[in-house]
Amino acid sequence: MYSWALYLVRDWDYNRFDATFLFLILHLLVYPSSNAFNSSQDKDLGSIGGLKNPPPVPASLTTITWIIDITAILLSYIFLSAFVAIGIFGYILASRAYSHRSIRWKKNPISGFLTVFIFQGAYIVALVVYSLVPNVHDLSIDIWIPILAASFLIGAIYPLTQIYQFESDKADGVTTLSMRLGYKGTFIWTILCFTIASLAIAYSGISNGKTMDVMVFQLFGLPVVIYFIYWMRLVWIDTIHASFHHTMRFNLIASFCLNSCFLYLAFV
Repeated sequence: MYSWALYLVRDWDYNRFDATFLFLILHLLVYPSSNAFNSSQDKDLGSIGGLKNPPPVPASLTTITWIIDITAILLSYIFLSAFVAIGIFGYILASRAYSHRSIRWKKNPISGFLTVFIFQGAYIVALVVYSLVPNVHDLSIDIWIPILAASFLIGAIYPLTQIYQFESDKADGVTTLSMRLGYKGTFIWTILCFTIASLAIAYSGISNGKTMDVMVFQLFGLPVVIYFIYWMRLVWIDTIHASFHHTMRFNLIASFCLNSCFLYLAFV
């Protein structure tokens, strides 16, 4: 989603140091810490995330994540701005509420989905956009259409990453949106969210005279759609194909294609 935010601010003379530093803060500190904290709170019995056989979680991991988080907030405040520091603090709080055993938003299909949908989508894109544009008053209200599209892209992919974890999640007392939707329902949900995201991106691009950008998005998204249809057909024939292998392959294709698309649009 960071690359999508860069595309949205490419028409403004944003500070390149700020852009690079914010990228490092998010990808080297905030995101890894969030994933590590989630692992420290989970009781997974099988494959999880990108690991087929996750190693035991060390007892000190939670403490380490808090140290990393505080470091990220302080560095953001010192080298970027109070706005960025507060934004990152908000993201960290949501991430902790999602995972922490005493709050555990992830155990409910609605609160779990909405946390990821909002904070890994529109929230983080808006944070980057409003952090990098020198005069935020120059931004049109229309920019919220592509910002919200980021949430629907996340909403399309996220339930598919849970489709092979039903037994593990159930054993941990977690009910995911994917579990509620079922195998077929999860794929239908993805089609719905991706369609909304695509329409929002198309509307935003065409209304701003960037029809070619819309065509580039469709071109880069083609491999994702092809593999999605192939995988959906397999799962609808036999749910055994709702596996770690296919999930990780789809996630890799989607991440590579979408990030490549947004980086191309941002810098070419």
